[in-house]
Amino acid sequence: MGNVSSYRVESAGFKNFTVTTVFANVTGLEPGTQYSLRVTALGANSVEIAEDIVTGYTNPEAVTSLTVRSTTTTSIFLQWSEPIGNVFRYRIVTIGNQGNNMTVSSLFANVTGLVPGNGYTLLVISLAANSVTEGTPVSIFNYTNPDTIKHLTVYNIRLTSISLQWDPPEGSAAAYRVESIGPSHSSITVSTLFTEISGLVPNSSYIVQVIAVAADSKTEGQPVKTSVNTGIPITTRIQASLLSYVEINEEMEAVIVDKLNILVQKYLPTNTFTLRWKGKRRQIV
Repeated sequence: MGNVSSYRVESAGFKNFTVTTVFANVTGLEPGTQYSLRVTALGANSVEIAEDIVTGYTNPEAVTSLTVRSTTTTSIFLQWSEPIGNVFRYRIVTIGNQGNNMTVSSLFANVTGLVPGNGYTLLVISLAANSVTEGTPVSIFNYTNPDTIKHLTVYNIRLTSISLQWDPPEGSAAAYRVESIGPSHSSITVSTLFTEISGLVPNSSYIVQVIAVAADSKTEGQPVKTSVNTGIPITTRIQASLLSYVEINEEMEAVIVDKLNILVQKYLPTNTFTLRWKGKRRQIV
């Protein structure tokens, strides 16, 4: 091949130009579009010595307006806007769950098979028609909804307070929001699997619900509810007479009071009464 003095770069869609280097940057092209470029070696007086043709795609532009439209315990639904230029498909990459990567031709995707209450970084990458040339990834971070708690139990029901305990849900939960709905309303957030709700109205009905919350403190699971009645305030004097044909001493009094205490415990809240022996002993012969 003779001496080369310059190179002419040609393609449909842009103005041809000549360079003296062995490289050239072709600008002003359409994103995500295929181009065939012809490079011709020129000798003296612009005599064509040799030529070669190369075909390739420009990178697609990045998607815009990527948002999370909805979430469930195991899925995140994404939506975005089409970029400028040409795009053939979109690849969705789930960081931390590579088995769920997918390619779609729509402007939305439902990423499934996720763990409840976990946070995920999701990438949307625009692809050219060769399915190889990519645009810049656009990322978004979001949590799946936590699952529901298990085995909600109410215990220690008192006049103005109740105690709750439960088991954690499947997956992850960073905290739990506990609400009481009734004559008074309260809402607290705890990180434990138990709590006490106080400040309730005696002898009243309440709906109590526990909601698992993700680490972002806003993504929540479905509430688990139960109903409960607070204790009844009682001030009662009960007088009982015991007929005995034997002498009742202090030891027998203690046994009788203990048995009565066990009986009454079944019907009244704990520690809300006192039993004592009062009056004279009379033996009936």
